[in-house]
Amino acid sequence: MAENYNIWIFASSQVLWQNGAANSICYPSEKYSWDFDAPEGKPLSAQGHFKQEEYIVAIIGGLGLTAAIVGAAMMVMDVQADNARIAVYAGLVVILGAVALWLVLLKPWLEFDDLKTPYFTGHHHDHHEEPHEEGHGEGLATSSPAEVVLAAAQSAQASHDSHSQPKAPPVAPEPKATTADDLTLIEGVGDKIAAALHQAGITSFAHIAAKTPTELETAVKAQNVDLVGDAKTWPRQAKLAAAGDANGLEDLKRRVKEGKVLDDLTILEGIGPKIQQILRDHGIITFADLAEADVENLTKILRTAKLPTIPDTWPKQAEYLVRGDLSGFEHYKGQLKGGREASSD
Repeated sequence: MAENYNIWIFASSQVLWQNGAANSICYPSEKYSWDFDAPEGKPLSAQGHFKQEEYIVAIIGGLGLTAAIVGAAMMVMDVQADNARIAVYAGLVVILGAVALWLVLLKPWLEFDDLKTPYFTGHHHDHHEEPHEEGHGEGLATSSPAEVVLAAAQSAQASHDSHSQPKAPPVAPEPKATTADDLTLIEGVGDKIAAALHQAGITSFAHIAAKTPTELETAVKAQNVDLVGDAKTWPRQAKLAAAGDANGLEDLKRRVKEGKVLDDLTILEGIGPKIQQILRDHGIITFADLAEADVENLTKILRTAKLPTIPDTWPKQAEYLVRGDLSGFEHYKGQLKGGREASSD
């Protein structure tokens, strides 16, 4: 009798499988493109959509389910109670084994894109297809496997190309435009000279302070502009202007004439404010000018101004100051009386 029940259980499982019992197993994954448009009254076959491992697991699970159902029915009818319990327990064990085998072989958690999103089959009669936005999985239900593979390959190639292309180097920000300084604030620089300096790229006090007088004069002359005097004091004036020392700049400008710094000639023995102004009026404004002056010419200037002063020692005194020998200057000056050497009395 037990053999007959076993044969009946096996036959029943086959009947259930052939009538689509396995079709009740579905997966909420985008990898399956189920065809739910079969004509009414015709069975839907799921076997073509299963892998070989899934097919085997489904058979084992179906056998276990059938055995459990038959055993339960026998227990209800109180037929072969011992065999019925064995059938129920065996069916449950087989079902659990099939589930475990399914998890081990197929690892379904790796296949699912989203276990929380429901996928509706639309089998109920009152279901109406609702419009939906184009999403990630659109078109998979009607696309062939070859089309899906081709689309995935194209997407991967596009991603690779986007990463493999070298990034363009960052564009350096344009340097901020600097406001040109008013170079005419420097004594000796007029509008024409300032324009010539601008054309030479010298547009600020800092530019002038960094140049030598010779470089500045060359830059101006290159623009066919004539200089009045020289540029010896320009870097010094520009340095004060760049530092914002307005008082120092004005003091220096008061002492500059024709590009030269007006030295205080009154520190020489025998020269007072009146004689200093007479000498300046004749172009002798620095210690260097006085050191190079001829005594005879100096005497002539003084006699024209009706002054009896004798300038014999002035060039020599000025030479000490030009060399920067202040101690020598003071020593020599101490030997003079009224601008003349004591031995000449």
